[in-house]
Amino acid sequence: MEIVRSNIQDRHLKLSVALLASHYELVADPARLEQVFWNVFRNACKFTPENGAVSVRSYNPNPRTITIEISDNGIGIEPQFVGRVFAAFERADSRSEGLGLGLAISKAIVEMHAGTIRARSEGRGKGTTFVIELPVRGSSR
Repeated sequence: MEIVRSNIQDRHLKLSVALLASHYELVADPARLEQVFWNVFRNACKFTPENGAVSVRSYNPNPRTITIEISDNGIGIEPQFVGRVFAAFERADSRSEGLGLGLAISKAIVEMHAGTIRARSEGRGKGTTFVIELPVRGSSR
């Protein structure tokens, strides 16, 4: 959370955290995973209106996997675009800053760690949830 604290404070966002995972030890490159979380959190903050909400939740759907969900109540993603958010140079909102590379890079990093990342949104104005699943130490995927 430290990596996006200023984004949260500057936009007066409410942050809720529920770290429920009991199995969370990863074999991973911490710097690369920090980059993933920074990209996803930064997008959540960027596309959530002032005084909005961002949440992070972790849990174990099974003993071999940790799931991290980062959700917001921001502008959401149109259904036809949800499948393309991880493509290089794609941007849901062309008026926003950036090159459209952050999520493509994040997907590559997560996949290099034998994990998955996906986006869910009910559409415009309904917020977005990014779901990151990674294998925990001792599991074979």
